[in-house]
Amino acid sequence: MKNQGVIAVALCVPAMLVAQKPVINPGGAVNAAGLVPVSQPGHGLAPGSIASLFGQNLASTTASAPGLPLPTTLAGTSVNVNGAKVPLFYVSPDQINFQVPSDAPWSYTAYGQISITVTTKAGTSEPIVADGVMRDLMIFTTNGNGCGAGSILNVAADGRTSPNSHSNSASPGDYIEIYGTGLGAVYHPPPDGSPALSNPLSDGEYGAGLTFNLEESVSTSFDGRAPGLVGVDQLNVMVPGDVRQGCAVPLSFVSGGPPVTLSIHSGGGQCVDPPIQSTGTFTLEKSVVLNDSSIPEADSFTGSFSASPGNALPTPPTLPLGYTTTTQATPACPIPGYSTPDAGVITISGPGLPATNVAPAIVNGLTAYDGSLPSGTVGAGTYQISAADGHKIGKFQVAVTVGPDIQVTSQFPQGQIRGTGPLVVNWTGGAAGEAVTVTVVQHEFGFDQLSVIQVPATTGTASFDPSVYSFLNGISTEIDVQVGPDPTHPQVFSAPGLTLGGQVSWAIVHRFVGLTF
Repeated sequence: MKNQGVIAVALCVPAMLVAQKPVINPGGAVNAAGLVPVSQPGHGLAPGSIASLFGQNLASTTASAPGLPLPTTLAGTSVNVNGAKVPLFYVSPDQINFQVPSDAPWSYTAYGQISITVTTKAGTSEPIVADGVMRDLMIFTTNGNGCGAGSILNVAADGRTSPNSHSNSASPGDYIEIYGTGLGAVYHPPPDGSPALSNPLSDGEYGAGLTFNLEESVSTSFDGRAPGLVGVDQLNVMVPGDVRQGCAVPLSFVSGGPPVTLSIHSGGGQCVDPPIQSTGTFTLEKSVVLNDSSIPEADSFTGSFSASPGNALPTPPTLPLGYTTTTQATPACPIPGYSTPDAGVITISGPGLPATNVAPAIVNGLTAYDGSLPSGTVGAGTYQISAADGHKIGKFQVAVTVGPDIQVTSQFPQGQIRGTGPLVVNWTGGAAGEAVTVTVVQHEFGFDQLSVIQVPATTGTASFDPSVYSFLNGISTEIDVQVGPDPTHPQVFSAPGLTLGGQVSWAIVHRFVGLTF
């Protein structure tokens, strides 16, 4: 599939033909939209999705499927998934685009194993093994390289569609159509290699959510196979009325995957970027595992500065706060106007901690501060955090006072948590002006499902409804009980070059690991 409508899959220049057995590159199996290797943790091949293989001698020539349904042999090349030939969009000596079988194995509690080989007249490649996952949803990009402007259509009031671009922005309140692959199982699935129908629609079985501007989550009005296309997923969503506007507004799936960008402007037309604003956040943290004495205490200092169009400080929550969200670490894609400036070396000192320097480093593709401190460092008392002068952020000094810890009285030994009633976490202690955040972390489908409750520390208890976990029997789970300052009154600081100022905080986290429901 070289180019179909607004859907673009990266194609490579054919290599010189050599009559040798095909070879699949290490990490050479990728999601065809985001181009993220399925070998990366949390990623894999989703049923019915489009994947690409990169390697050498994968075909004797370059060829595209002549029509639909897709062939399983093209220019003498076939791809075998768990021993069965699969539909092919495109083959060349160094790249193949194919459809993952709709019955590809996966499971709720463990990944299914998928073996992939390529066969030509010269022989069969050595197999590579990939994880089969429930979903690995990513958005196609107009340039076909996995980053940049997404393959997105604006939907007019009369139903007509047009490609989203800088000169043809989507307006808040309008609908857009987003095209990707990796949604996973659908109702009324078309046969592999055949296009999806418009009647009946092939709706996704599990739903999907999207995040605008890396923070505002919305649900789709439709998610499923795109009618008339093979393996391509279509998601329809209304652009939020209060979304940040601009020429490169990040858009990503709640379940993960690299962000793409789209243009948004009130009334449509030419996009306009708001001014770039910068802010920063820093946290002193102690983490203790309560049900495994072999895991030592971990003390750390983390933080970062961020600059982007229309950037803003996070809105303080109102306690008590209860919500559920989904997160996953995503590969970094550069977004125009977004940067992570630094303040050079930052120095920390406090009770029992001599002046300790933490230098900026690259963390997940972004410049950040991630310093380990000696065990026992973080405790009640006042700490000084300062920087002499950085490349973008100037000299500053701020004091943060770590308050008293709590004592968690609930016990969760490793293993299965039995019972059908609410999950209750109790503690004693906790001072006025502190908050306790209890998080149930479920490691499912390659990403983490987070169920969060945040209450004043003096409350002494937090309770989760059984619906949070009742359908996930056997899923690896962790319970985190964190005490820190009341987030409704954040501590702020200023620094030259920091247009919005920064926030500094502390956290003591009590963890229960190795759990299942």
